[in-house]
Amino acid sequence: MHKTAKSILALLTITIFCACQQNPKEAMAIENAERMIVHNPDSAQTILNQINPQGNNELHASWAALKVWAAYRCYQPDINEQDLQTAFNYFAHRGIKNRKALVYYLRAVVHEEKNIGDEADWMEDLRRGCTEVESTDDHFLAAQLFHRYGIGLQKRKRYDEAGAFLNKFMTRAEQAGNKSDIIIAHINLSNLSLERNREKGEYEEAIAYAQKAVEKARGWKMPGELGKALGQLSICCGHNKQFDEALQYAIQAKDIDEHQYNTGKRKEPVRYTRIADAHRKLGNADSAIYYATKNLKHPELTIRMNGIQLLYMINRDLIQDYQKSTRYMEIFQLMEDSLATKLKSEQVIRREMDSESAEALESQKTGYNYLLLSIAVVVILLAILVTVYRLRLKRQKRLLSESATVIQEQQAHEQLLTEEIVNSNKLISDLHEAPHFLSQSNWDMLYSVTEKAYPDFLSSLKKQFADLTDVDVQVALLIRLHFSGSQIATMMAVSPSSVTKQKQRMKKRMAKSNPTLFQAEMSLDSFIQSL
Repeated sequence: MHKTAKSILALLTITIFCACQQNPKEAMAIENAERMIVHNPDSAQTILNQINPQGNNELHASWAALKVWAAYRCYQPDINEQDLQTAFNYFAHRGIKNRKALVYYLRAVVHEEKNIGDEADWMEDLRRGCTEVESTDDHFLAAQLFHRYGIGLQKRKRYDEAGAFLNKFMTRAEQAGNKSDIIIAHINLSNLSLERNREKGEYEEAIAYAQKAVEKARGWKMPGELGKALGQLSICCGHNKQFDEALQYAIQAKDIDEHQYNTGKRKEPVRYTRIADAHRKLGNADSAIYYATKNLKHPELTIRMNGIQLLYMINRDLIQDYQKSTRYMEIFQLMEDSLATKLKSEQVIRREMDSESAEALESQKTGYNYLLLSIAVVVILLAILVTVYRLRLKRQKRLLSESATVIQEQQAHEQLLTEEIVNSNKLISDLHEAPHFLSQSNWDMLYSVTEKAYPDFLSSLKKQFADLTDVDVQVALLIRLHFSGSQIATMMAVSPSSVTKQKQRMKKRMAKSNPTLFQAEMSLDSFIQSL
């Protein structure tokens, strides 16, 4: 622990003990909880839940503030508003700067997540917190405040001010020795540079910050942060029209994120927007569709909407199927309307509840009967609002169900079209019935059919696996056209065992390019069919 941090902790300890000497055990417990709250918030929460200091004093207010902070750092949505208000009312106008800064920070972030108040309220609290923490040595808290306020300024397009606070965030993160925050600071500065220099088309600074984030994440062996940094670098390269690099970094980020999610180290399901968009910009329609479709399985509505939007652009710009692109746009608009309805319903209910709560408090001044009447009105209004919300929610579910059905129909239709192209070819049909050695003209025909049915199959195969031989590509083509091993042997005039050995050699060559490709015991045939 840094000397400055030790001095702050000592000061807090003295303050707590002086404020409430009659509760030395509780004061000691609060001190221990505060020491753990940054790196072990769950342990701090356990300690705080075992005590309950009484009275309107500094000890009780510190306990309430730390309870809120621990719950927030444990990502708990049901943070106690009363604890937050108790801490804020006590420390906002008294006590040391650290405590003032903390309660302003907590009120801002908790109310933003609960959507209490508006952005102007949250920004004002963050501004005041930044002012209080500026002259302290509480580097971790300062970093959190500068970070949050900087992001808020960026959203308001106050780029110079945002840059100043995000640089302060980086400095305090370095002083606190928080490696994760240092990487995030570089990512934030990259994103800021990307946004403010977009019109100029100048992306070198944004790329440099993202590369630095990647370098630090790799050096410190932090895969979660590395995935974020690679994702940001992919975005920067995409804006700089370095589409091959953008795809490369997007794939690396995707592989890391999938591993993190599958091993339980990442809670949020993987998004495939970046890799789908990179394929789209490279003109790889099949791959773009494949990854955009994977986004449709994401639990978050906005991510599914990203997938639909990408499918719209792919069909419009690459495939030029305007009928299909129009249908995807209609689905997107349905989902957009559904999202807007949901958000509006939540806002209406929240406003009505806040309004009626205020009326209920005011009614106490006019007598018991009026209070009962007000409560009855509140109950009726809430019942009406809940009913409206449920009806809208039912409509939303119906629209989403319809959207999912349309998507499934589209996918099935695409599959049928592909199968029709393949099955309608006389040569392929004859070869399935009676395989024979393939002449050069036969091969030319098979390559032509494959390009029509699976436009990006061969180019994607060669791009991903540069070590594949011409024979490997021929075997892959026949596998993609659903020929068995014995049929492939006849058509290539070799023994079935030779085909088996050829497949084994192919797997080894492909594994050199992507070592994780066959770790899940995926067969070569299954992988090729998925391309």
